[in-house]
Amino acid sequence: FAATTIIYCFVHLLVLISAWDANNGAVDLLGDALSKASINVNNGFPYLESSKEGGSLRFCPKGISSRVSPKNCPILFPSFGERGAISPNSNNTLEKRRDDLTMIPVFQDGDLTSFMLLEASRPGEIITLTPTCLQGLQWPYQVLRQIRRADTVVALYQIWLLMISVAAIFCECVPHVMAALAMHLLSLVWSSYQITAVASFQADYRRLISSVDGACSGVDLLPTYFQSRMPYVIVTTALDSVTLLVSAYLSWRLLPLYGWVTFTKTSASAVATRAYNFTQAIFSVASLTAFFYVASVSIWLDEITKHLMGARPSHLSLNLGLYISAIILIIPWLVLAWFGIRRENKLVMGGFFSLSMLYLIGSGIMFKSNTFRQSFVFWPFLGLVICFIFF
Repeated sequence: FAATTIIYCFVHLLVLISAWDANNGAVDLLGDALSKASINVNNGFPYLESSKEGGSLRFCPKGISSRVSPKNCPILFPSFGERGAISPNSNNTLEKRRDDLTMIPVFQDGDLTSFMLLEASRPGEIITLTPTCLQGLQWPYQVLRQIRRADTVVALYQIWLLMISVAAIFCECVPHVMAALAMHLLSLVWSSYQITAVASFQADYRRLISSVDGACSGVDLLPTYFQSRMPYVIVTTALDSVTLLVSAYLSWRLLPLYGWVTFTKTSASAVATRAYNFTQAIFSVASLTAFFYVASVSIWLDEITKHLMGARPSHLSLNLGLYISAIILIIPWLVLAWFGIRRENKLVMGGFFSLSMLYLIGSGIMFKSNTFRQSFVFWPFLGLVICFIFF
């Protein structure tokens, strides 16, 4: 069980690091192009409709903090290939930051009409990027930044899984073993979802951006990204599947052994055994909840401080103070759970449950923020992590 856990963690991290590096290269490329076009990617929020809604690309100039739902924002690029309703800024100027990528603005009658992109890797080749194309590139750029943040959280999740598994071995605890197995299952669910998500992202990107009828009229700035990203996702899914089966078998073999340990600790009393397993299960659930809470709050703080998707909530300083304090209080919350369970202290457990109720209420109050509600709905990964807190 220990060997499987350690090998799985390191292999998974190696795959994630490789995927993160490839994704980071794509983010840098699009970010450099948008920066040279003087497009502030943190002001607005590009929103892709579902196929049932029409599949058009909309753009919210005031970002996700706007009271207007992204579903009602102006269309940037309709799915049938017409140019969108948003006029690009005619004051875009050249901003050269790298020697291997040069963007030259093209003006006609004093108005900006397009950009010529010259790459050192493809000398002599000129790629024309129209303002509509540059505006449309904000959507894949936003998706790639979200994928990078998700990869970072998943990497930390694997480290947390390793720690839970080690705790299960040293404590010889049945609930910890079950918690580790549940985490393997969640990891498989996420990696399986990623296959569908990457395939959907590729199809939408080709339809809206890189196709001949797309916003960039056949220009593809990510020619190799999907060919490199999909193998990583498939390998991760296969690794999670095999590890889940192996862990399930090893857990099944460990449960009788650890059950006997619990039996001896509780002096063979059925009531005491159930109480012991219940309290250990509480601590296991608390450990998982602590990770998902810290992850969700960290993602949220990263969003509002860097204004991702145009997130600019009111009372930013108050938000920072409250959520940073909530993260810090996670440590004494876990300490209360540990000592309350190990020492069977009702007073300490009362403090733990009281603080748990405050966290639950605080998590619910977060939905009062329009920016948070919009982020929860339109950023699937953030919504998924938050749902794990409550369930």
